[in-house]
Amino acid sequence: MPQVGPPSASTELSSHDVAQIETDNFERRKATIQKSWRAVQFGLDVKATQIFYDRLFDQYPEVRPMFQNDMKVQYRKLYSAVSLAVKSLDNVDALLPVLKDLGRKHAKYGVLRPHYAAVCDCFLYTMNSYIFSQMPQGCAIQYALEVSDSWEWVLTFIGNIMADAADEIET
Repeated sequence: MPQVGPPSASTELSSHDVAQIETDNFERRKATIQKSWRAVQFGLDVKATQIFYDRLFDQYPEVRPMFQNDMKVQYRKLYSAVSLAVKSLDNVDALLPVLKDLGRKHAKYGVLRPHYAAVCDCFLYTMNSYIFSQMPQGCAIQYALEVSDSWEWVLTFIGNIMADAADEIET
């Protein structure tokens, strides 16, 4: 008869098993992020970041004053930064100093920790909108869930690294 309820001590995961699960999850998410970003690159290119900023300013108008420069330049900067971050998932150790530097720079523009959640929200909207527009509805739902999970994970990771670096210069 199958066991019902919490696992017994004999079925608990070892630290090696947990590490393997974490590695597998990272690899799965990385592949999803890289594949979905490649689709955006071919389908939308820099238009993706324009859609992102339109959504950001619509949903979070308080951040609009932070962007005084030509938005076409900003679209390209964000597009390049995301492309670099996606590519750098193959070498996260090299990505960390870049993210910390970006976090310190963004702090000088007035970016606060809660702004990273807004970025995540609007970026997920952009990704999901594109996926739903390109795939048959039945396929899109499952794929969008995987894409949302993966991008939310990486954007939260990036946002935390950047916000932590900004916090270091304030203390």
